[in-house]
Amino acid sequence: MAKTLDKDTQRLCDILRNLKKEIIRRAIIAYDRSPETFGEEIVALNDIDEAVRNNCE
Repeated sequence: MAKTLDKDTQRLCDILRNLKKEIIRRAIIAYDRSPETFGEEIVALNDIDEAVRNNCE
């Protein structure tokens, strides 16, 4: 059971880190296109950062 939990937690962390990279790309694109939408991407990035801190460190 512990091995499965560790494996699942590691997979979640990998997904969150990849998602963080994607959100950063989207934030840059959003800023270039329309700075008004940049804030939404930053909020999403902050949520991902918090999830990483709470689950992966």
